[in-house]
Amino acid sequence: MVDRGDGLHFTVGQSAGRTLRKVVILLAADDTYTVEAMKFDRRTFESTTTYEIDDVYAESLALVVRTAARTVGVYA
Repeated sequence: MVDRGDGLHFTVGQSAGRTLRKVVILLAADDTYTVEAMKFDRRTFESTTTYEIDDVYAESLALVVRTAARTVGVYA
């Protein structure tokens, strides 16, 4: 897990070859969260966002993170 100051990001699942699967959680000024899931290619340094949702409240955060992880190929 890495602290970004305005949120955090972490790798989910096991890395398959050169692709990393990441989830980013950012805190907004209105005390809601933005959750993004992305695939990152280590060789080309390109990332592809597969899931993004804004205005997530704390009580829904676990469900949204699980959904985000599923979109990048992690079935948790």
